[in-house]
Amino acid sequence: MRQSHIHKTGLINFPVLLKVVGWLLIVESAFLIVPFITSLIYMEPDAVPFLGSAAVTAIAGVLLNQCIHPRSKSLRKRESVLVTSLTWIVFSIFGMLPFIFGSPDMSVSDGFFEAMSGFTTTGVSIVADPATLSHGILIWRSMMQWIGGLGIILFTLAVIPMLNSAGGVHLYNSEVTGITHDKLTPRISSTAKRLWGIYLILTIALTFLLWLGPMGFFDSICHSLSTVSTGGFSTDAASIGAWDSTYITIVITVFMFIGGINFTLMVKALSGSGRMLTANEVFRVYCKVIVVTTIIFIALIALYTSSTDFATITVDALFQVISTITSTGYANGDYTKWGPGCMMIILLLMFVGGCAGSTS
Repeated sequence: MRQSHIHKTGLINFPVLLKVVGWLLIVESAFLIVPFITSLIYMEPDAVPFLGSAAVTAIAGVLLNQCIHPRSKSLRKRESVLVTSLTWIVFSIFGMLPFIFGSPDMSVSDGFFEAMSGFTTTGVSIVADPATLSHGILIWRSMMQWIGGLGIILFTLAVIPMLNSAGGVHLYNSEVTGITHDKLTPRISSTAKRLWGIYLILTIALTFLLWLGPMGFFDSICHSLSTVSTGGFSTDAASIGAWDSTYITIVITVFMFIGGINFTLMVKALSGSGRMLTANEVFRVYCKVIVVTTIIFIALIALYTSSTDFATITVDALFQVISTITSTGYANGDYTKWGPGCMMIILLLMFVGGCAGSTS
């Protein structure tokens, strides 16, 4: 009776909504173990706040999941949209705990701002100098962007099969951006696993490539997490410019570009359907905008500045164009010296963005 009443009246099924949020909090608590272990490795006092944050998050998740017994376990469109919206808020509330009780000693408003900026991959930070933060806090900032980059709910769909029968299709469509939401397999969980699989492979590959250059292993991990997710958090106030390396700039440019591509198309391309990528109108426009604006940048830099360095005129120009259009926000020097023309293009590129279905 209760189930049919909910469907007939159009009431929101809050019990099942809260139960799903409980699952999501359990997943977040598992992620919090990583910065806890990092703090232990570097023997930092932030290990205790991270362990406490993980415990509080896990307890809240278990209570919501085990103490609530909905009569109807199905998720409709309205519950799925509400879960997706609530996730960003709930994850940020619990994700800010290490910032408040850890070494940054932030206020509640500052901690919530930093966490929300991380999970939404906005990349705006109140931290003036990230180098002053502990290794645990730095890895958590990058992890928040990595989790939010491809989607918190998409990850949960991959690891919790129960959600497939409880309205996984609606959750998937609520989380994935774009006009259409193509499934790679009949089961949503399999689709989510494939998307997160390529996401993980890209992250590992970028970590290795950055480590081959002048960047240390820890910095490589942090930057790979925030690059593939097109988030932009760095471990240094000077961002990528701190390493003053053309190699690092080129590698990160390539992976920022990849992060701006529709991940479903990438998976299909790797499965042998490469033509689907090149035939996609959004991808073609994405490439054309990058090529055209980069050429304009090169011309403006050559005219407006006295620089004769080939890397600055070409590589740095391409880096800044892709960093802007993918909303990553990395910097590799003072691009304000390139003139008002470049600044205006950068402003316009912020409104363009990457492809639908990408991390940007």
